[in-house]
Amino acid sequence: MDDNNSRTILDFDELRESLLQIAAALAQLRMDSGSARLLGSVILKKTETYEKALRRKISDPFRLVIAGDFKRGKSTLINALLGKNIVPTAVTPETVTINEISYGTEPSYEAVLENGRRMRLSPDELKRESLEKLTAGFPSPVQYIRIRENCSFLRDITLVDTPGSGDLMKAFDDKVAEYLSGADAIVYVISARFPLSLTEQAFLSSSVLPQSFTRIIMAVNMADSLESKEDIEKIAALASERVRDVFPDTRVFALSALDELCRRIEKPRPVPELSDYLADNFAAFENALMDDILLQKEVIHSSRCVHLTKTILDDICLHIRRLQDSLNSGIETLEKRERDLEDENSRLAQDIEKRKSELSGHIDKLELEAEAWMLEFLARLKTELLSVHGTAQTNELERHLQFYLSDMIKQAISSCISRHQTEIADRIQQSLKSIIPQLTSDAYASSESEINAALPDVLWTGADTVMFFASDFLKLNEELGLLYVVGQAIAGFFRQSSVKNRQKDYLEPVLSNFDAISSEIMQSLKKAYDKLKATAVDRMDEYFKSQIQSSLESIRQTKTILEQESIKKEDASAGLEEICARLEELKENLTEAYPV
Repeated sequence: MDDNNSRTILDFDELRESLLQIAAALAQLRMDSGSARLLGSVILKKTETYEKALRRKISDPFRLVIAGDFKRGKSTLINALLGKNIVPTAVTPETVTINEISYGTEPSYEAVLENGRRMRLSPDELKRESLEKLTAGFPSPVQYIRIRENCSFLRDITLVDTPGSGDLMKAFDDKVAEYLSGADAIVYVISARFPLSLTEQAFLSSSVLPQSFTRIIMAVNMADSLESKEDIEKIAALASERVRDVFPDTRVFALSALDELCRRIEKPRPVPELSDYLADNFAAFENALMDDILLQKEVIHSSRCVHLTKTILDDICLHIRRLQDSLNSGIETLEKRERDLEDENSRLAQDIEKRKSELSGHIDKLELEAEAWMLEFLARLKTELLSVHGTAQTNELERHLQFYLSDMIKQAISSCISRHQTEIADRIQQSLKSIIPQLTSDAYASSESEINAALPDVLWTGADTVMFFASDFLKLNEELGLLYVVGQAIAGFFRQSSVKNRQKDYLEPVLSNFDAISSEIMQSLKKAYDKLKATAVDRMDEYFKSQIQSSLESIRQTKTILEQESIKKEDASAGLEEICARLEELKENLTEAYPV
């Protein structure tokens, strides 16, 4: 933890007043007829959306979101923290809900519906069977379940229990994303049985990373399902290694929420021989949660508010600067630029298609490099299998071989693409830099800082490119048909009582079919790169289109300004400069007063 953060003292009441003044300034832009005429409907709509988001963030309590894939024990973890069964755990994809748990002098439970109505619930009605019947008869779908409990842990904090982020939970993606954007800190829960799968890495990279959280703790839950302390520590180390590329400062704790809940409610522990060890691990997790998050909640919440406000002011100023750029051009220049932006056969359109083609060709070259890496990996894998043929203990093979064959192959493909992430991101970023000057006047394009500000963030890190093909890996066993069949054959050996002394037979199916398995793996690698190429090109195209649309909006608003006889060009330019200067002054004052 940053020692400076631990020493920082902030007066949030004072900060709230500063932020409310900025929210009021955004509202004033819409109410002032002169500003409204200059800015136009697109920017005014942005200011309205931003003002609401800022006011909501200021008034919200500190939100700690518990996130993770489906069936990772998130609800059990919350119950363990609170020391009693509060959040329903035996849920299915049909009955799962978002649960907001906050402090109340008396316990209360209600379903908040999408139409705004609230339905009172009893504790028993939170159970899966009752909830399923109730929600079917509600006049509107459930937006979330609000739970209030008299628990000291919940003072000045709201816990959010989110649905899983896996494929079963796709219907909740937008809701989970909304809660993440409003969160102050996050505990991400994974399973010790499947330590940080590719889909979980993809979710962290694509949904959590852009939120710029300063505090993330990872809970490797279900440690009670492992056999020994050594196994638990190995899994924790593996999870730490996998998350390092995305969140290098994330603290990882291997724990058992079930064991801790049983301990607190005085029920039999799931693995008595590990009970003391698991209790110590949970205590370490709880201490980190207290020291790194709960004791720092005002600093963290303030930082999130300030970060959001600066982002809002920067974005509005960027749009205003583009308006100024367009205003400095004559009406004929604007109309020509507008035609070029709209013409699919223009020089700009041809340049964009060329850039997309170059990116596609470059990824083809990267694929050839990845194929060479993968062939080398498979050769090493075969050598390792041959080296243990006849020497490894059968029980060790039973515990590790299938995991090694499936997970390590997936990780090998992922590693190939991750190695190429920087090159792909740089290609897209350089292409955007080359195109943006064509959308603006020479004066605007000459400013490197303005060009960089106009570029979208390409937040690609260690796990980010996994999201291009992670969903395909959910069916990898089906695609690698022979490997799947061999795996089933291996599993069959352990249903035979005579297997203990047949270690050679255990490995034989893998070695005898290794060339065919390798061929299927190479096909999967090709599919991964084909999908990577298609998605990267599509992403580049989306970025180009967003920049073109933004430029078109600026041009059209500028034409609207120039067509108004009551507004002189010089007055309009001065007015826009005054608005932008005021917003930048607000940002500078905020940064100076609260450098968090």
